[in-house]
Parts: sequence; structure tokens; C-alpha cells
Amino acid sequence: MKKDSPSGAVPRRSSYTLRRVGLFPCDAFHYLFPMGLPDGDYAPVTLYYAGYTKWSRGVKCLREHSSRASVEYVSSGTFRYSDAEGRDFQVKEGELMLLRPDLSTTLSCESERAVKYVFSFQGHMLSMLLEYLQLTQNPHFHPRDPERWRRNCDEGEKICTDYSPGQMIRTAAFSYSLLLELAEERECGEIPDFLQRTLDFIQMRLTGKLTLEELCAVAGVSPSTLFREFKRHFQTTPLGFARDRKMLLAQEMLKQGNCSVKEVAAYLNYPSPQYFSSEFKKRYGTAPRAFAVTKAVKQN
Repeated sequence: MKKDSPSGAVPRRSSYTLRRVGLFPCDAFHYLFPMGLPDGDYAPVTLYYAGYTKWSRGVKCLREHSSRASVEYVSSGTFRYSDAEGRDFQVKEGELMLLRPDLSTTLSCESERAVKYVFSFQGHMLSMLLEYLQLTQNPHFHPRDPERWRRNCDEGEKICTDYSPGQMIRTAAFSYSLLLELAEERECGEIPDFLQRTLDFIQMRLTGKLTLEELCAVAGVSPSTLFREFKRHFQTTPLGFARDRKMLLAQEMLKQGNCSVKEVAAYLNYPSPQYFSSEFKKRYGTAPRAFAVTKAVKQN
């Protein structure tokens, strides 16, 4: 479907194309300008909207002729990214992708359910900033601290719905900060093949038990090499990374509201619900039951 871009002082293309196949995703986006862009000046780079979207298997979205960019963090499930320059890859839970302006991009959902958080950016300096930060070559990122990006998602939603004086300045500052943070992720370097195999194995085994010996066998490297690469890219150990991902999955399951604390603990193979609750509270400062109730209230 075509959407007309609102008129304003900044020159823009007249339209962009967004085509969706399958059941429409369930979008929960907060727009910086709910009534359209205002007349007059606005920041060279700022948020257009922030929020999350829920997809199901079979949903496909083609994005063309867009003057905006988006940074998208996958909090659960698996997506496939492909673009007009020939890139094609999966984006899994805890990973990021960047959708550039003017680049035809297709996204599809490859899991039964998937959720991603989206930051959409606009502004007449956007393309230049992405080039300057060298964010146009590789659109796939493995964040060192996925929980930090989850916090960024919450912050983006708050900024878009805070209409007090100074909102534009706050939003522009947040946008620059977020893109700089993405550039820092890029500077960590490409993920080696053996490390990517290890990440994939961890993702497949989140509901089971993992040992360092297993991970080294999958990677085909020594424990010291595996430790060094995990520290370099993720600032944690291999098993620490697995625990972090397991907790992120637990958080997402509780947020969806379809499982009890006992069911989440059993699914993720924790020794007991009490142990799971203790570990969850250590990490997030709140008990899993209280976390689930709070998220349910916010969504309603």
C-alpha cells in the first residue's frame, strides 16, 4: 500500500511503498507526530516512531522508496532479511538489523511467532549520517548487550509519547545516540564463522543444558579461544552468554502473558520455579510474577 508523506519544510519524496503478504502484523507504534509532521523546521535526524510489532509465520513485508531508516531489534522468533543488493540472511532473537533509506528490502517471519522492536528515523541528514558512521555496508548486527537494546526500546517509546516542551531536542539527541551506539556495535568486527555456529547452537539449546565442552566441540576451537572471542564481541563468557539469552527468552514469554512462572521455568529447564524466580529477580530487580503483571497492565 502507498502512504503519502506529510508535507513540511524539508524536501521529501512524495511517497513510499509498503506491501504486506499474509495476516497483517500486530503493530504497537508510538509516533512522534501523531497528526503528521508540523510545518517549519525540525531536526536533521530524529525519530519518526518507536514501538514493537508481532508477526506470525508467513507474513512478508516489502519496503520500497522509503526516505526513512529503521533499526529493528528481534526480541523473539526469527526473521529473514533480503535486499536489492543481494544480501540474504536470518535475524534471530537478540540480533539487530538496519533498514536503509532508498534500498528495497523484504522481511519475512520464519518462526511461528516473532516480535521485534522498531526505531524509525527521518530527517534530511539521515542518509549522510549513516554513510559517515559506515552503517550502510552490513545491515546485520550481533549486539554485545541485548538487554541494553531492550532498554533503548522502552526509552524510545517514552520519548515519543512525552509531549512536554523540548521533546524535539530530546528525540534528536536520542536518535543520534542510538545510531552512534549501532556504529560501536559495527566496530566490534564481523562474527567469525565458528562463533556464529556457536551462537546458533546456543539458540537451539536454550531449553536444555549446555556445557563448555559441547560449545568448544561445535566451534572447533579451544576453550581459551572461545573465551577470548566471546569477551571481545559480547563482554561475557560462553555460558554467561547462554544464561543471558535464556533470561531474555524468559522475559519475553512472561511479557506475552501466555505462560505461568512455573511453565516458563520448566520450559527453560531450570531446576525449580523457586530457583528461576531467584535468578530472575537478581537480574531484573523484580520477581517474574510481578514483572508479568506489570507488563500485562501496560499492554492493556
